[in-house]
Amino acid sequence: MKWVRWISPVLLFVSLSYAQGWLGQKRIEALGTYNVSPCIAFEPTTHRPWIVWTSGLDLVFTRWLGDRWDEPRVIVRGSPDPNLRLMWYPRLTFDSEGRAWVVWEDLRDDSTGGGIYYDVGFSYWQDTFWAPDGKVNEPDADSINDWIADISWGGGEIWCVWHFFPHRGNYPGHLYARRWDRERGEWGPQMRVTPDYIIKNYIPSLAVDSTGTPHVVWSVLGSYMLLYSFYKNGEWQEPVLVTDTNYVTGLVPSLTIDRNGVMHLAFLGGFRNAQRTDIFYCRNDGTGWSEPVLVSQDSGTHQEWICSVAASCTSNVWVVFVRQYPDPKEEFRVYATHYDGEKWAPEERIDDSTLQAPEASEDWITVRSVALDENDFPWVVSRVYLDSGGNNYSYHIYYNRYGYPPGVEEELGREKWSWTIASPSRGALKIQGVVPVTGAVVVEVFDAAGRQVASREIKSIGLSGQPVTLIDKLSAGVYACRIKVGGKIIVRKFVTVK
Repeated sequence: MKWVRWISPVLLFVSLSYAQGWLGQKRIEALGTYNVSPCIAFEPTTHRPWIVWTSGLDLVFTRWLGDRWDEPRVIVRGSPDPNLRLMWYPRLTFDSEGRAWVVWEDLRDDSTGGGIYYDVGFSYWQDTFWAPDGKVNEPDADSINDWIADISWGGGEIWCVWHFFPHRGNYPGHLYARRWDRERGEWGPQMRVTPDYIIKNYIPSLAVDSTGTPHVVWSVLGSYMLLYSFYKNGEWQEPVLVTDTNYVTGLVPSLTIDRNGVMHLAFLGGFRNAQRTDIFYCRNDGTGWSEPVLVSQDSGTHQEWICSVAASCTSNVWVVFVRQYPDPKEEFRVYATHYDGEKWAPEERIDDSTLQAPEASEDWITVRSVALDENDFPWVVSRVYLDSGGNNYSYHIYYNRYGYPPGVEEELGREKWSWTIASPSRGALKIQGVVPVTGAVVVEVFDAAGRQVASREIKSIGLSGQPVTLIDKLSAGVYACRIKVGGKIIVRKFVTVK
């Protein structure tokens, strides 16, 4: 006999008196006063974020414990002169088992007169400690720099890509990549991503899809165009142009792939001959790159700089970026905007304007500074610089998150809204009409891949409204229900089981 799980009607309570929003920038207690280059990613089994960054000469990390950040701990310890070692620009990802992987620029100067050189370092989490650090790149001459690395997981595969160039003479910069060999427990063969005829390749951004295929977008210095390639049939494919340099130039890309396999790209660029920089966005659903659209919305008096993108689907895309102000005491600030499938929301400054210093203060992000939690809300990490004068300055790591104010989640059960999943065994979703307003209410249902499976506009619901059947045939699975009313949006997940 086939067992059938029956679930009694489930009530999920939500109040429109509480609006989502940015909850405020907060400082993460760090090791020392020099903390830079933060990167954030969510662990897939606990759905909690981790952050890695450079603290002094060391590489450190922390984990979210549910109500606070864990005490920061060292991943790899650096060393001062004369045998300098410093870890820069870390990147973080997680595999399907929830194991963290991190790569970084490993800067060294062994005091032999050969000068400073870089390798790509890596390590991974082993339940309670970090594995001994190693190199991603194959051994090469000290005159070769391997740096600006990115790492990503998808479809059971870990890939790393980085920038390779000699730091003397000409600039034949190329990109290289390696895939982690799970059976051997080591990196596989090193392969070149970029062809001979393209030089000055720079700043790659990597994302791996659900089939394990890596995708890379990078900029080309001089021409300031963005190129794209992916790995197929044992080789990297011929690069294709992402941006038409007769229209928009591109630099410093940030690439991600949503759960439907659509690629989302944000980048620093500029209209040809505009003499300024802005933030642009485009996407690729497998049919080619869309035309870039302008995301930053200032009047043209400011410069935009580095940006970071995160997306769960084409109707939930977040872009965070740095804006430069003319006032040297408040030069760089962080803004965010959101695409809901129809339009970009008005940009919003998300750093704390009260974080000031007598001489100067600024906020800065990296291309991996934003990530989405299990409710598809963004978390952002940034580096804050405070200068009090007299050689008294410091760099700190701060975070901000989008969601409900603290305590609201627990209070929602006493409020006016209720949703009723009346018969989950039959896959029916009904909404009990106890909305504390009258007017149009839009209710949408999305599956776990982010595809909309139902949408309905309910014209009027009062406090004593009747149950409304939104959809009567819903397969077993995990869904998200989004309610829009009065300029506010509430999102909740639910499960149907047969």
